[in-house]
Amino acid sequence: MNRDLKNRKAIEKGFSSYASTTLRHASRDFFKKLCMENDRFRPFDEADFQINVAFKFCESPFIILEQNIALLQAMNDLESSERELLHLKYFQDKTDEDIARVFGVTRQAITKSKKKLLFKLKKHYQSSIT
Repeated sequence: MNRDLKNRKAIEKGFSSYASTTLRHASRDFFKKLCMENDRFRPFDEADFQINVAFKFCESPFIILEQNIALLQAMNDLESSERELLHLKYFQDKTDEDIARVFGVTRQAITKSKKKLLFKLKKHYQSSIT
């Protein structure tokens, strides 16, 4: 009986979560569409005649490949602990406090190490590119 009640509550919780998410997305999409239509159907006397020119430069695949190689070379020059710090921070989305616990140091030490590491990577990366 108690198990049945727990199952029912879990189902209700899941359904209410699904329903609220669906309604939130539907309202977001509705208002987004409404704003787009309002921008498209503006009365002539309210229209401002500004020309916005945006240039989008496409990078050559060779430039992108060169940049990736430079980044890989910079990563290979790091110590294993520095690579682990980057992995924990940017691939596993760990906080500085979590990383500090893994390394057995303070959060401030991790923050300082991270800044030095990013500066080192940037310096190495830029010297490889130019």
